Amino acid sequence: MSLHTRRPPAPDLRVILVNAPGTAQSGQSVNVSWTVLNAGPGTLSGATWRDSIYLLPSTDQQRALFSRVRLHEAILCQSAATILATGQITLPYVFSGNYYVQVQADSANNVTEANEFNNSLVSTSPIVVTQAPLPDLQITSVSAPAFGVEGQKRDCELDGRQQRERANSRTLMVGLHLSFPRPGFRIRRTVQLGYLTHNGVLTSGQSYSQSLSVQLPRGISGPYYIFVYTDARNAVTELKEANNSGYSTQPIQINLQPLSDLTVTSVAVPTSATPGKPATFTWTVANQGSNSASGTWSDSVYVSTNQTWDINAFQVGKVSHTGPLQPGESYTASLTATVPGVVSGQYYAIVRADILNNVRESDENNNTGVSAQTVPVDVTELTLGQAYPSQLNQGTEDYYKVNVPSNQVMSVILNAAETNGFNELFTRFGAVPNRGEYDFLYDLPFEPDQQIVVPQTQPGFYYHLARGEYVPQTAFGNIQSKPNSCRSV
Repeated sequence: MSLHTRRPPAPDLRVILVNAPGTAQSGQSVNVSWTVLNAGPGTLSGATWRDSIYLLPSTDQQRALFSRVRLHEAILCQSAATILATGQITLPYVFSGNYYVQVQADSANNVTEANEFNNSLVSTSPIVVTQAPLPDLQITSVSAPAFGVEGQKRDCELDGRQQRERANSRTLMVGLHLSFPRPGFRIRRTVQLGYLTHNGVLTSGQSYSQSLSVQLPRGISGPYYIFVYTDARNAVTELKEANNSGYSTQPIQINLQPLSDLTVTSVAVPTSATPGKPATFTWTVANQGSNSASGTWSDSVYVSTNQTWDINAFQVGKVSHTGPLQPGESYTASLTATVPGVVSGQYYAIVRADILNNVRESDENNNTGVSAQTVPVDVTELTLGQAYPSQLNQGTEDYYKVNVPSNQVMSVILNAAETNGFNELFTRFGAVPNRGEYDFLYDLPFEPDQQIVVPQTQPGFYYHLARGEYVPQTAFGNIQSKPNSCRSV
């Protein structure tokens, strides 16, 4: 007895017709339809396969420019039956010429066929693609001052023109760069000085002018060219992207600053300060060098538990000062700013003159001054069992502390007066919390009322931060306690 098996007849997919429009414009989506015939004796039952659409510059071109895929799922196709399919190709924005459409059935060979080499067909006539009108942004002129001083600001002006069609309303980013020693825009060989934006519609032939005050890098001298690159982030689709840069026809001669010497001679502190509340600090800076200090620089104010500036110092703020400051002259400045979140204690004020090193000095190590006296900084203390009204405004941070015994359950609750606000609440043991460092975090995002539960307290001070992210009006709160628990409201 012998057993014979017979393979069932196989199908054979063929594309017998491809239809595409005769004309199209770049940037448009082109609809394509095609007919697939099962030319084999077998039947396709529940088969799944993909047809690919290709765009070819000629009928005998083997390499397609790009393609799209059309999926057929669970198809029943008997022998001699046909399937009509449609697909779409989106043309590039910068694109023109005559292009043929090729469709290949079962491009991934998911279907076992009698003949795998007859699955594709190219359209008999091409699609004539014309270039759609596109804008073309160009920098027509760049002007820069003849001289500049390293580390200081100078003004630069530019003119931009729209050479072709209208540029739609959007934001253009214009970048300014510094190149040495000759023209030749290469990003890797330039130093970016800054950028600005342009909003609105720019019609064909229309232009605009803008200027920007930029800070020249420190430690350089000699002739440099100012480069401007419009639409630096390619927000606008253009006909040409390679002509967006321009440079000043004459270089700017950058000179080194003559050496001066800034030093902080005195620092005064307020009588007291509270974290989250404003306080005023005053200091005096003198030029003890032999040359004038020119340009603009910034003095930075810190508070610290010791008289040495380090990474543990907390910055209060910065104040800008513009020279010239002649040799032997001095100036007195003050800063009223919010005291940062620090634990209660005695703090020195530290001032660092010319914090960004904008001024070239003979001695960079004597720019720091420390107050002779300390300022007592104390966080508002909450008493368990007593109500404490508080006021929270938008963008402000209020700090509190509460002394609790060990092994208690403490609830910290912030009740807001407004129902449509958004507040934040943080708690930390032994240190003031911030948005990045905390032990416990609020659990109701985008809500005005917040609550934190500390399941088991340690003996000592817990610090709370209440932050008004969005406060239409004032938010109020109070604190109360219950037996064997601490409730902060």
